[in-house]
Amino acid sequence: MCENGKSSFLADIVDSSWEVIDSHVHLYSYNYLRLITQLSANFDEDIDHFIRRQTRRLKIDLPPLDPAGLGERWASQLDRYGISRACLLAGVPGDEYSINKAVRARPHRFIAFISVNPFLDVAEEVIEHAWRVSGVRGIYLHPCQHRFHAADERVYPIYRLAKQLQLVVYVDYGPCRGDLAAVWGAADNHDPRFNNPAQLHFAASDFPTVKFVITHICEKNILEVLRLGLLCPNVYLSAFPVDDVYDCTYSPADFEYLLEMSMRAYGHTRILFGTGSGVLPRGWRSDKFRAFLAALRKLGVAHEEIGMILGGNIKRLFRLDDHNHSYLLTL
Repeated sequence: MCENGKSSFLADIVDSSWEVIDSHVHLYSYNYLRLITQLSANFDEDIDHFIRRQTRRLKIDLPPLDPAGLGERWASQLDRYGISRACLLAGVPGDEYSINKAVRARPHRFIAFISVNPFLDVAEEVIEHAWRVSGVRGIYLHPCQHRFHAADERVYPIYRLAKQLQLVVYVDYGPCRGDLAAVWGAADNHDPRFNNPAQLHFAASDFPTVKFVITHICEKNILEVLRLGLLCPNVYLSAFPVDDVYDCTYSPADFEYLLEMSMRAYGHTRILFGTGSGVLPRGWRSDKFRAFLAALRKLGVAHEEIGMILGGNIKRLFRLDDHNHSYLLTL
């Protein structure tokens, strides 16, 4: 399973034939904190002093200045729990450097994503450079944060580039203020009008060979998510219990219902396991893994289908067994 062998955590609760890959881990780098600090309404002092003060207030670890060290820490988290790989997501545009350094530190453990604002003139150049230099495998879009409809034709150059480079496109339709920036004090520029998965329908239909992944399900968007899954076979779902950055507020019963409905619309081949982990020292969200696996078992999902959801679908989506397309060869 991993470089140090399967941990007792996984050995106690999963079958040895399953390879677990987390489809959703945030890289909250030092540079990320610098970027969101500049958006903070309370920022009126030395930026590094402000970051140190905020991490103490929120009781989170101060990330190392070198993102390679943060990559090593997250690799250790994966080792601790026996997780094979993880999709590592840059939280904001402009943090491509951190993703590059973190993935290079442990290239066998991470699948790199960069966050993109499609309205920036350099967006396409940034994506192509990150793909060529850093081995980036995916694009992370946040319509609510950057205020765009996923089917807006001004975003289509991003999709065309994703098609050309065979990149996976994550589209975040989760809570508008559910990330670390929400409690950090960054200005709230999110617009809930753009937080509708139905807006992805035309783009997914116009680019049938591009693989799109919706990164959240919740009570507010479940109907749109289900319709999209039924209409667009190239749309996948990264599913995990949604909660606050720090507090576990999800209901296992509610998540079980959402997962059951998602299974009906997407089947076991288009659902990806994820946790939304990102904050240290709390680290990898084993509690979300347990809730996810418990829901699958309670729903009576077949053994082989669970294995696909926990890791097999991601391996297929990113062609991890195809040595001719392995992201490792680009590093």
